[in-house]
Amino acid sequence: MDPGSLVFDSKGNLYFDDNVHQVVFKVDRAGKASVFAGTLNKGSGGDGPPGVGGLSFTGAPSLAVDASDNLYLSGQGWVRKIDAAGVISTPALAWGRPDIGILAFGNGILYGFTTQAVLQTPLP
Repeated sequence: MDPGSLVFDSKGNLYFDDNVHQVVFKVDRAGKASVFAGTLNKGSGGDGPPGVGGLSFTGAPSLAVDASDNLYLSGQGWVRKIDAAGVISTPALAWGRPDIGILAFGNGILYGFTTQAVLQTPLP
C-alpha cells in the first residue's frame, strides 16, 4: 500500500487512497478495512461503482470529504467524485484539468490548490 491522503467522514470512517492498488480504502469505526472505490489493480479511469469504476493515479493524490460525506480525489489528471456508496464520477468543474496538489472542503466550497493558484467551486 502507498497511501497519499487520509480523511474522515462525519460518521468517523477513515478513507485513504492507495496508488499502488489504484483504489480508495475505507476503514470503519470497528477497524474493518475494505475497498471502497475503484477496482483493485485496474486503473481504467472510468466512472462507476466499486469493482467497475477505475482510478488511474497520475500524480500526488489528495482526498477531501464534503458535508454529505462525498469524497473528492485529485491525482487523476482531474478531480473525481466518489459518493457515499463508492460510485466514482467525474464532475465537470470550471477549473478544467489543472494539476491539483491539495483538495480541501469548507463552508460549502471545494478548494483545489495548485502551484500557482487556489481554485474554488461551490458544491450543492
